[in-house]
Amino acid sequence: MAISDRIAKARKAAGLTQSELARRLGIRPQSVQSWEAGITAPRARRLTQVAEVLGVPEAFFFEEAESESPQTRSIEGEMAARIARRLQGYAEAGNLDRAALEVVGQLIDVLARR
Repeated sequence: MAISDRIAKARKAAGLTQSELARRLGIRPQSVQSWEAGITAPRARRLTQVAEVLGVPEAFFFEEAESESPQTRSIEGEMAARIARRLQGYAEAGNLDRAALEVVGQLIDVLARR
């Protein structure tokens, strides 16, 4: 998986839009769009900030595409747990009904088995 895909994956797992990520980094949304499209890549210092904002280690952006390392599984597990907590919050606030929550849970299970 390319760095552009990993940035997008981590951003979505954190529940942020491209604009929200850009705002937290103090940059223009077009920069994030460019990274995720694979047109440009963030410099090392900026990538450190991206990792901090998205709650992933910098190594997440550089691992082998098909890596099954314990670190990769741990990162993906943390991301799935973060998504589950957000969904739980939506459900508790009445913004997500139980049927929708079950469907999303099934989707997460399918994706986790890939």
